[in-house]
Amino acid sequence: MGREIIRQESSDIVKRSRLWHKNAFDVIREKIGSRTVKCLTLDLKVLLEDKAKRTNTTLHFPKHSKSQFLMSNDVDMETQAFAKMKRLKLLQLDYVRLKGDFKDFPKRLRWLRWHGFCMQSFPVDFDINEIVVLDMRNSKLKQVWKDTEV
Repeated sequence: MGREIIRQESSDIVKRSRLWHKNAFDVIREKIGSRTVKCLTLDLKVLLEDKAKRTNTTLHFPKHSKSQFLMSNDVDMETQAFAKMKRLKLLQLDYVRLKGDFKDFPKRLRWLRWHGFCMQSFPVDFDINEIVVLDMRNSKLKQVWKDTEV
């Protein structure tokens, strides 16, 4: 019901406040995000599995790591795609690999879920000061910040 309400906000996905899966994927790949977006959810593993089902293709995910399959494929997306999403508060990127710098990444993020994050630390230009919830399961993250944080 909630997704239907969001669909009724606008027929144009760029003007919706919340984006899920295929719509989120399209907005990121085409770099057409806007200030309207407050929530974006993209699970690349699920998206690829759905695509495989539709095309009758078999995907082979390693049992020991969900992210290795995706990290070995050319599914890079650019950080620049988030530059216009200034009001983004909730971001869920599961098994998504971003390339580029984070200087224009949304600074109002409150909730970041990034399963399968492939770096060992956040880039220095990635502002995480406003984040309240940080869920980095199945990631390579070892260090969140260098100094003591409250």
